[in-house]
Order: sequence, then structure tokens, then C-alpha cells
Amino acid sequence: MRYIFNSIKDLSNLPFYSLNKKKEIILKSNLIDYKIFDAHTHLGWNYPVGKRMNLWNKSKVNYCYPSKTNIDLNRHGALDFGNKLNNKEKEIIEGIINLKKYSITYTIPNILNEMDNLNVDKSIILCLKAPLMANNTINVLNSILKSKEAKKRLLVFGSLNTRSIPKKQKIVQWSKKGMVGLKLHPLFNFFKPNAKGCYRICEQAELRNLPILFHTGLSPAAPKYLKKFVDIKDFEQLFKDFPKVTFIMGHGGGFSDWEKAIAICNKYSNTYLETSGQPPKVIGEYIKRCDNNRILYGSDWPFYPMALSLAKVLIATENNKNIRKKILATNFLKLYG
Repeated sequence: MRYIFNSIKDLSNLPFYSLNKKKEIILKSNLIDYKIFDAHTHLGWNYPVGKRMNLWNKSKVNYCYPSKTNIDLNRHGALDFGNKLNNKEKEIIEGIINLKKYSITYTIPNILNEMDNLNVDKSIILCLKAPLMANNTINVLNSILKSKEAKKRLLVFGSLNTRSIPKKQKIVQWSKKGMVGLKLHPLFNFFKPNAKGCYRICEQAELRNLPILFHTGLSPAAPKYLKKFVDIKDFEQLFKDFPKVTFIMGHGGGFSDWEKAIAICNKYSNTYLETSGQPPKVIGEYIKRCDNNRILYGSDWPFYPMALSLAKVLIATENNKNIRKKILATNFLKLYG
């Protein structure tokens, strides 16, 4: 079946959703009788100069994902940004650099509201660290600590560049404030997973029993020269050398390497696949070919609306409610207690 829509709000026409009084998409109350857990979200980011953004502002969310576009749930989410590659690059780049229009709306009240609408109990907040972008880990941690509800529902993964100095001190500091894992992004920070600095970070993660989520795969919106930073063989060596560290393959190998990610997941029991961006067909391949206990639902909010990513998992698991519960809840709970 084809699932094609003209806008984000049109997703409410799916059998899983309806609209509330605020015209926000909500999950139908009779669809799922358990809480959902999201393994891939973000909050707003800062730059090295200027005042840190207030993560407690409440406003309308301006997703990096365009509000009106040709949405096809049967394809990778990045392909919905437009028919031409330069249009997709423009949307994504503007979403990253335009704080007033985009990032400033990626706040704690806004993500909690969307979580409430879609029956999501907890989300992992993946902090961002990229060139010309301040490491927002400490700002996220301090902001979340201001609220008991936020502290309970938002789990923070700190972000490090492999060239960050000193790595150990940062990890210790963030862990004391409640950080529960690490996010590493080879594409943003131009490093290979087998870099020496990456091994040093994994050593610290092993000592503190911290899971690591890696960005994996190349988006169709990314320049091809970046492919060398996410070569699947470099991840494999790392997963092999640190069998006691839990590794989550963010985006499940992405647009380019999802099949290779399946092979890796089957080879190493310390690896998980996370679904954000992937269409139902690929998620279905995860289910058919992988250990169903190591697949995690992720939305990649606010690059994608939660309702978009969730719909793809719901479609992929339409005929198997037991596996649906594993992906949306049970696997997350086993991993994070």
C-alpha cells in the first residue's frame, strides 16, 4: 500500500492518529496499551559565542523537515525534503544554522508535549557536537535537572569529538549530572570510527557501562565524500574490540548501509539497530533478518516529526503486535532498565 501525503498534518489521516483540539497529531487511545520509548531525539543547539539558548521556551515547533512536502512513508525520510538534492541540503543546513527559526523551538516543553500526544514515556536526548557548534551537553543536562518530570523522562547522551581534550574529565563530569550514554557522530566531526580518539572514548564508556550511539550510514542528502567517515568495516572493528560496550547503530545503517548494518548486528551481540529515517520495508527486513530483541524505535525529533517516524514502525509491524511492542518498548526497557 502507498502512503502518500502533502503535509505533516495530513498524517492524521492514518488509521493510527487523530487531531486534538489544538490540531496536533495524537495517537489513538485504543491503539497501544503500553508506553512507547524513543531512542533518538535532540534538543536545541548553540554556537561557541553568544548566550546559551533557553531550553524551557514553549512555542510552535519548526521541524527541519518541511511542513508541506511530498511525503511518501514508503521511502527514506530524507527523500521527502524535495525532489532535488540541493533543496534537501538547503532545508537541512538552514535548520542547523538558523537558531531563531528552528533550533530555538527544540525545547523541553515542546518535546514533552509531542511525547504526551504520541504516548511516549521516555526519550533519549542525543546532544550535538559539530564544527562551529558549541557542545550542548552541559546546557542540556543543566536544563533537564530543573524539572523532576524532565529528569525522569529525558535521558541524556553526551556528545564528544574524538579530538576533544580532556575526554575522561568531561565524561566524569557529565555522568555526575545524570548522563547515561554517549553519542558519536563521525560525519559531523570528520573522524573515522577506528580513530585513536574514538578508542579512548570507548575505553571510558566500558569502565562506566555507558552505551554508545553512533550515527551510521550516509543520508541521500549528504555529500558523497563523507562516506569514508561511516565505512561499515571501521565500525565492525570497534564493535569487535569492545564486546562489553553496547553499541547502537543510529539510523540502522542509514540510506546507504542498512543491509550491511543487518550483517553487523547478526555478527555482534553487543549491537542494536535504531530505526529513525528508515521506511517500513527496511524495518521489515530488520525484523525478518535480525534478532528482534535488538531493534529500537527512534524518531530523530526534531529533524523529523515523531508522528512520521512512529507511523513507519506501526506500518511495518501491522501484522505482528508482539514485535511491535518489542521495538517500541520492551527492548528499550531491557537495555536501560
